[in-house]
Order: sequence, then structure tokens, then C-alpha cells
Amino acid sequence: MRDKIRPSQLAEAKSRVRSRLSANLTWVQSALADDLVRSFLRPTEYYNSQETERQLRIAANNVEPVRFNIEKDEVAVREGSVITPLDIERLEALGLRQPAVRWEGLVSTSLLVGTLVLALAFYLLRFQPQLLEDPRHLLLMGLSLALVCLVAKVTIPGRSIWPYVLPFASFSMLIAILLNHQLATFLTAVVALIVGYVAGNSLALATFVFVSGMAGILSVWRLQRMISFLWASLFIAAANVGVIVAFWLPGQEYSLGTVLALSAAGLANGALSAALALGSFSVLGNLFGITTILQLLELAHPNQPLLRRLQLEAPGTYYHSIVVGNLAEQAAEAIGADTLLVRVASYYHDIGKVERPYFFIENQVDGVNVHDQLDPKTSAQVVIAHVTDGLALARKHKLPKRIADLIPQHHGTRLATYFYGQAVGQLGEDVVDPEDFRYPGPKPRTKEAALIMLADGVEATVRSTPQHSPEKIDQLVREAINEKLAEGQLDECDLTLRDLDTVRQSFVSVLLGVYHPRIEYPALPKVALGIKGLPEGQAKAGPS
Repeated sequence: MRDKIRPSQLAEAKSRVRSRLSANLTWVQSALADDLVRSFLRPTEYYNSQETERQLRIAANNVEPVRFNIEKDEVAVREGSVITPLDIERLEALGLRQPAVRWEGLVSTSLLVGTLVLALAFYLLRFQPQLLEDPRHLLLMGLSLALVCLVAKVTIPGRSIWPYVLPFASFSMLIAILLNHQLATFLTAVVALIVGYVAGNSLALATFVFVSGMAGILSVWRLQRMISFLWASLFIAAANVGVIVAFWLPGQEYSLGTVLALSAAGLANGALSAALALGSFSVLGNLFGITTILQLLELAHPNQPLLRRLQLEAPGTYYHSIVVGNLAEQAAEAIGADTLLVRVASYYHDIGKVERPYFFIENQVDGVNVHDQLDPKTSAQVVIAHVTDGLALARKHKLPKRIADLIPQHHGTRLATYFYGQAVGQLGEDVVDPEDFRYPGPKPRTKEAALIMLADGVEATVRSTPQHSPEKIDQLVREAINEKLAEGQLDECDLTLRDLDTVRQSFVSVLLGVYHPRIEYPALPKVALGIKGLPEGQAKAGPS
């Protein structure tokens, strides 16, 4: 038992027992000793595969890489010479090796790509059909996905640290900002599967790409300020380090130095992803005709030519647009719609009124109503024309398509009811054609367009009534929303009844703040105010 006996050597060791017995023993004693020793003989040395693998990894990590420089005009491999592994590496580095085609690899890759493409196609048809209507959006999505897959295929194989530096999360952030978050989530899962496959079915790297992409998507959700990209870089970096440590802790497959290097790569990944997304989303938006946050923020500035003209030439409409923007923005926040788009589009929804501002009651400050001199049909056509005038101004000033599209949708296909009622009263219902008093449409096709329609109608209705008690405001808002719903104006957008009730509550809350009760201050003696020359009782402190 003092000898090294491995499990594979046990039978041989037992067979040598009799030859090692003392010659002084009798035959019976030798047989007894042989049986006893053979029955108790056990291996004294075992193979520890886990410790061996660990020692091999440690030794491999401690080996410094050997580098060879290939000089210009140097012969890589001579004809007829025996090819060594070093020669194969030299040929691969020079791009001169053409390995044999592995049909099983091509088939497996084709099956994976085909499956993912079919899944993406069915997803778009079922959940994102609006994207199929715009070729530019499809082109952006296809080119971005192809570029990411190409980068993964070229840079990942054969490398251990570099894949964790590649800013795949920037792809997810750009799709989320330029298209939508739901599509970005699905495409992030697709990219994660492809990267994991390219990296040799690496679950760790696939999880790393998916989690970092989701961190980026959640960071830019409802993006309205540039500082969001700073937070995005921090969130992505934290998520990256978390995934790396999570996969290292159970088996500790890597050395501590390797884990620290991977963590540093994850931190760099966060910074690179945010920087790449910040630097390219505006360029891609302009290139593919997509309205970006920078454009919306710029359009919201009061010094924009159209807004400045509206403020100077139609101040009543300008104030109305500001209130509509506040109403629609709060409602959009409540139901998860695009708040920035709603607010900016509200500012421009009535921009066509600047062409004939005094045909609209909110701009008639001198008490003269020009419609008193016109027949109802003419008045209706002039009022309805502010939609087409607005579209013409939007094209002239090159407003983004998403803003321009909401201008005709905010009235849908409704009737100019006031003038239609006048015409029916004067001529009779059988003579009047309702189509002469109908807005051209289309009906609202998005949540944002529907919110602007509802906010526009609610603001005008509440402003026109002298009673602003909470009960009255709630009643007017409820009636205005139900009227649009009954007319079918909301049939083509995806607002639910629960959304409409949330919108109603939001509208009421904002309007109560706008029309809150004000106390009337008593008249103060002019002596107390230090005013001379005014009759007693005219010196008042205006209510605030």
C-alpha cells in the first residue's frame, strides 16, 4: 500500500501479491496471506479531473501570447513543405487559407436565420403592421440588423474579451428611439440569439447582449432629455457587470483577473453604447425621415417662425393651443402615449388659422363677428379650410410628417355643427347637404391624434361655458368624449374604454387647475394705496 496504485492498476497489483510474500512462510500461510492482502488492497492514487482542468486553465492563462511579425515580401509557406499549425495561423492571418466548406454548418446557420426571419415577419404582421406601410422604416430595421449580425460574425469568433466591448446595446437604443420600444425588445432578443450562436452557443454572451440591450431600451423609454443617455450608460454598465459576475460565481470558470477584465469591458460597453446612440440617432432620423427628440424640442421653442407668427397674428389660437398641449400631454402621460409628440403637435394643430385669424372666435377681440355677414355654408368652408391651410404651411415650413399628419386628424370627419345647425334652421334639413359642412379627415389613427382631438374639443367646450364648478367641468368633459365616441371618430385608433376614462380624469384635473375659483378682493381706500386723483372705490387690488 506504500506504492502508487491507480484504479486501472489494481488487478495487476493483486496479481503481484504472492511474489512479494516472505519465502519463510509455509504454503498454507502464503495462501492465507495472499487472500487477506488481495481482499484489503485498494487504489492509493485517483485522477481528479476538476483539479486537473483548473490547473490547466491557470497554466494557460499564465502563458504569454507569442507574436510573429510577417514582413513585406516574406514567403509565408514554401511549395512542397509540410504545413505546421504555425503555418496555418500565418495563412489565416494573411487571409490566404480557404477551409473546406462544412455543409452541416451552412445548413444549421440557414435554419437559424430562416427561423428568426419568419418569427420577425410574423411579429411585424401581428403586432407592428404599421411598420410594413413605411419602406424607410423597414429599410432602417433591416440594414441595422444586418450590420449588427455582420459585426458579430467578423469580430466575435476566436476572441474572449472583445465581444463584451462591442456596443450591441446601441442597436437596441436606436430602434427604441427611432421606431418603438416593443420592436426594439423583440429585435434585441433576435440579436442576442445570433450573437450567442456565433460565439459557439455561448449562453453567457447571449444573456449579456440581451440584458444590456434591455437596460438601454428602458433607459431611453420616453426620452425627452439628453441627460438620459448618461443614465443609460450607467445602467448598461451596471447590467453588464451583473451578468458577468452572475455567470462567474457558480463555477468560477475564469480567473479573477479575467473576470476583472470582462467587467472593465462591460463598463466600456455601457459608455460606448450610449455615445454611439447619442451620436447617430439624429443623423439616422433625418436620413430615414423619422422625427427625433431633437427636432421635437426645437419645434417646441416659442421662437419658431410658425409659432411666433401664431402668437402675433392669432393670440387667442396660440393660447388655446398651449392649453390643448397641456391637456393632451397630461393625458398622454396617464395612458402611456408619446407625451413630447402630443405637446408639440398640439402647438401646431391649428396653425392654419393664421391665414384668416379673425374668422375664429378666440381671435375676435373687438366683438365683431365676421360670420354674421356670411351664409352658414361659406362660414363653414372658411373654418374647415384651416385644416388644409395648416397642411400647406406644414409642408412649406417642412414640419416633420408625424406633426403634419396630426393636423387633419384632430378634427377627423366631424361636422362643423354650429354652421350646419344654422343652415338647417334657415333652409331645412332636406336641402342642406351635410358633406358641405364636414371636415376632410382622416379620423384619428393613433392615440396621440385622438388625444389632441379630445383635448381640442374639451378646451373649447369648457371655455365657452360660464360655469366652471368641478361638477360642471366633469359633466362637460364626459359629454365631449362620449360625443366623439358615439360619432365613431375614435374607431381607427387604439384607445380603450379604460384609456378614455383615464383621459377624462386627467382632463378634469387640468381644467380644474385652469379654472379654479378666485376670490374677489375688496376695494381699498386710495389713501392706503398712495394713489391720488382717483375717486374713492376705484382703487382695487386685482385678484391673482
